[in-house]
Amino acid sequence: MPICLGEIERCQKVTPRPNFVVLLGDRYGWRPLPPEIPAKEFTEIEAKVTAADDDKARLETWYQLDENAAPPVWSLQPRHVDEKANSEVRKATEREAAEWTTTEARLHAILSAAIAAAGFGEDARVRYEASATEQEILRGALQVPDAADHVLCFFRTLEAAPGVDLAKSDPTDIAVADFLDGTKTDGRFTLDASRTIDRRRSRSASSARSLATTSTTTAPARRPRGSAPTISARCTGWLGQVVDCPRPDCEGHMRINPFVTKLKVWNLPR
Repeated sequence: MPICLGEIERCQKVTPRPNFVVLLGDRYGWRPLPPEIPAKEFTEIEAKVTAADDDKARLETWYQLDENAAPPVWSLQPRHVDEKANSEVRKATEREAAEWTTTEARLHAILSAAIAAAGFGEDARVRYEASATEQEILRGALQVPDAADHVLCFFRTLEAAPGVDLAKSDPTDIAVADFLDGTKTDGRFTLDASRTIDRRRSRSASSARSLATTSTTTAPARRPRGSAPTISARCTGWLGQVVDCPRPDCEGHMRINPFVTKLKVWNLPR
């Protein structure tokens, strides 16, 4: 996240307009663990970890105190693949990724419960609970002056049927996993019903929409086929049509997805 947020700041300095584009669909997205936790906050968090003792041990395993920082911080430790445990790097990497998914989820649960118990304010909670996308939107659009002069926002809403939002239709088809937050188990999709994620997703989207004027177009969701250069050209052409740029029709080269896409295009006042 420091690299991503740093790039946003750089763009804001060197590119007058536009310097930030919001592309937001139905997914809230990946929630990164905070790369650093101020020492004072870490002490408050540990004091609220009341579950099993291994929760504190888990925190102190993955976060290490850096007293060279000013002020001191607890830094998230890097992941690594233990190749000695498996001579095949690919299998070792896949196993580490699976283990990290479980570890990351548990660390999120520990931190979220602790900061709620400690009464952290909204600004502090963003670092612990917000997705990478929300943090970027906050930094690039919602926390800067004159956003309407240098930010463009594009929103897409998927529908299971006309007038029925896909996320509210209790989908189980594995094909929707690329479009919604959830998990895949035994060939079925389970929507993530986390109230925290739903609250933050709605807040992020509504805040970004408040910046913009709107125009709406409806089109079927499509998956492109072909080589990478061909796909890029076709997608560029289709996007050009959406934003009213004259581009060749590429519908005959796309495979129609069974879900309907409502693409809402917000162009901020100029």
